[in-house]
Amino acid sequence: MARKRELTAEIESAGDVDDRLEDQKRELATKRDRLDELESTLEELYDEQDDTDTDTDDVLQELRDERADLRSDEAECETQIEQLEAAIDRLEERRDEIEADLEDARDAIEETDIEALKRKRESARAELDDVTERLDVLQSVLTANREMVDSEFTGVLGSDTGLMGDEVTCWTCGRSAPVEELEGTIEELTELVKADKRRKREREPEIEELTEQIEQARRSETEIQQLEAEKGDVEQTLESRRDSLEERRDQRETIRDRLSELDDEIADRAADQRSEQSELTDEIEETRVEIETLRREIERLEETCESLRETRAELERKREEVDRLSDEITALTDRIENLESELRAVFNETMDELLDVLEFERIERVWLDGEFELVIAREVDGRTQSDSIEHLAESEREMIGLVLALAGFITYDVDDVTPVLVLDSLGAFDAERTRRLVDYFADETDYLVATVHPESTVDTAFDTVTFEPPVQN
Repeated sequence: MARKRELTAEIESAGDVDDRLEDQKRELATKRDRLDELESTLEELYDEQDDTDTDTDDVLQELRDERADLRSDEAECETQIEQLEAAIDRLEERRDEIEADLEDARDAIEETDIEALKRKRESARAELDDVTERLDVLQSVLTANREMVDSEFTGVLGSDTGLMGDEVTCWTCGRSAPVEELEGTIEELTELVKADKRRKREREPEIEELTEQIEQARRSETEIQQLEAEKGDVEQTLESRRDSLEERRDQRETIRDRLSELDDEIADRAADQRSEQSELTDEIEETRVEIETLRREIERLEETCESLRETRAELERKREEVDRLSDEITALTDRIENLESELRAVFNETMDELLDVLEFERIERVWLDGEFELVIAREVDGRTQSDSIEHLAESEREMIGLVLALAGFITYDVDDVTPVLVLDSLGAFDAERTRRLVDYFADETDYLVATVHPESTVDTAFDTVTFEPPVQN
């Protein structure tokens, strides 16, 4: 898309080349017709001159020939001076534009302390890492305490009814404690998790904003370098054009001085010629001057036309490339939309199947909507309502993450590059669900590796998977 915009800008900046070419061709045709007419007139004048018996002064003719050449040179100098003056005006305007852009870019750099921004970003990242690490620990502890209270396997740790009410055995220290104290601990952990999540949400946009400010400052530095280089080129070209202009003006003054001298010499010699012959000679001279000027203008127009034809051909090539890029952009856009649609379809289908296989009773359905937002439907008090992923149990969140990874694995043909699918740390699932989960994933890949905690290892053989407990230090 950037290349297309670049080419489009170049095409638009070139203007209407066809109209300019047609104008130049019409002017060229007009001047060629005029040249043919003048050459015919000159031949007639020569014939008329030959019919006279008057001898032409050879020296006078040479002077007139020189004057005709000088007048043609003077006309060419005038044309070149006008072109150089116009070029200098354009270059000066461009230089002023560059200086204004440089001033803006330098002001932006001076207002930005990149090193201070970097230090501030590093500080924010460090704080974010601390919060993230603390949040992971708190969430793990919170999940463990919730499962100890709510899980059907609480009896493994020990529970009893004492004088102070229901008591459970702590999974960390082994002591008995009232259920109310454990529930109070869960509430405190929940508040801590919420506070850390809030701090995390506050820091992430701040880091993104600092990164954007740093990148903007770097872009301004690059822009300053480019503008300074361009300004140097413009000033160098401007100096060259001014030198050329001064040379052409000096050349024009030299020609005019010589023309003045020739006019005086010709006037003196022409006085000796008869009036009729003098008039005929002057007419011939003027015609020759005009012919020579026309020939040079025709040559210039032919070069201009050729240059415009080359520009037109280049523009046509650029237009073809723009069309090709447009087709490629359309194809890539369609591909993105197809992949997104396939990813949603695979995720939703796989999620429906695994919800049935793993029998998560509290989850009705999980799916990705058209905006790739995760939608969770849960049954609460006999009613189905939308819920947030933060409210799910660890095993339910782990299942959603695994399904999303599997959907990407299938949609983007990852198995063509890496045919091995790894399921790491399945400790959040019980043995039966682990077995069902591995059975399901084994159907989607040639090679499957799964790791679980030793207490969750199942003694079931699979065709494509072997459980290995993690190495104990």
